[in-house]
Amino acid sequence: MTKKGLFGRYFSKKIFYVGEKFYQIKRDLSIEEVDQKHIKKAGAIVLGKRFYFETSRKFPFSNIKDLKSAIAIDPLSYSPFKTDTFVIKKIGKEKGEVLFNLWFIEEGIYKILLRSSPLIIIPETALLSFLKSGEGAFYKINRENEELFVYSGTNGMVKSISGDVGKNNVENFKRSMGFEARNLPEIHIERSEQYFALFQGLIANVPLKHLFYFANPGLFSVWLNKKYLKTGLVSMAIIVLLYGGASGIYLNHTKNKLRIEDKRLSSNLSGLLKKQEKTDYYYKIYRELASEINVYTHKLPLLNMLNDVLPERTVIRHLSISGNVIQIKGTAVKGSDLLSALSKTRGITGAGFISPVREDRKTGLESFEIRFRYEQNEKIQ
Repeated sequence: MTKKGLFGRYFSKKIFYVGEKFYQIKRDLSIEEVDQKHIKKAGAIVLGKRFYFETSRKFPFSNIKDLKSAIAIDPLSYSPFKTDTFVIKKIGKEKGEVLFNLWFIEEGIYKILLRSSPLIIIPETALLSFLKSGEGAFYKINRENEELFVYSGTNGMVKSISGDVGKNNVENFKRSMGFEARNLPEIHIERSEQYFALFQGLIANVPLKHLFYFANPGLFSVWLNKKYLKTGLVSMAIIVLLYGGASGIYLNHTKNKLRIEDKRLSSNLSGLLKKQEKTDYYYKIYRELASEINVYTHKLPLLNMLNDVLPERTVIRHLSISGNVIQIKGTAVKGSDLLSALSKTRGITGAGFISPVREDRKTGLESFEIRFRYEQNEKIQ
């Protein structure tokens, strides 16, 4: 493993494991079972497999922002439960597509962990990929009445399965991982204490660029609220006490003068004020009408735009419009080229496949189904 760095040492100061039970792994490698309410200001939380869904997927793009947008369109096609909290780790490229590991975290446990302001939240199977980084290994871990099998490939890809002791067959799992998994060394960890003791060294040695994958996305807001909210309120109260009295007198005096001036102007300019009221009324109606026009998606500009950007031999067999969300079905020489062209087109956002690309037997082309948002360039102001 790489040499310990400043950030790794900092995150490893206070580690908690959250599984069926809650444990604190101390710097002296002693392990203490703790209550949920005692998890405070954690440097790192290692999340047990029971609280997340792990998968690997290929995408035709490598930008993390685009990947999150694609998942947000239909999250249930990637995870068995709906959640807005997931961890993404880029693995590499295979046949022109980018391979990612994805861990979808249950919302209930994430809300609980958020109260402890952890710096990083890392799934336990993701952490094991750094034990034999660049080499790959197969892990068989016994934890009380549960077994955990983890395959960590040479490229950092992680796949795992867990269950009761003796429930899962090791050889069947290794065969499902492919030829490389059968030749990897097996590492057996027989006790929970031996397993948890690895966490200190692993987190301390994870390279900084990889730690960013597991940074807590809600950290800033929680840290800001807990650390500075009280200070801000106290400071505001002091300012009100010091200047509130004088400001109140000055504002009241100014308000009275303005009220007198307003009455004088109203009496002299009553006709003009009535015209202004009518103008404001008609302007309000105009804005309401304009907003309805702006949300309507005009078909002709959309069709012209698609005709310009679609690759050759692309055929659209079905097009549906709901607000500014467009869904198209058809065939193309290569579905990923079509998605790439749409993603680069001005006015189109959130483009992504909503079903796997398949080969059309009649034409030999790829059958696709894509959804995206279309923003018209010209709007009524």
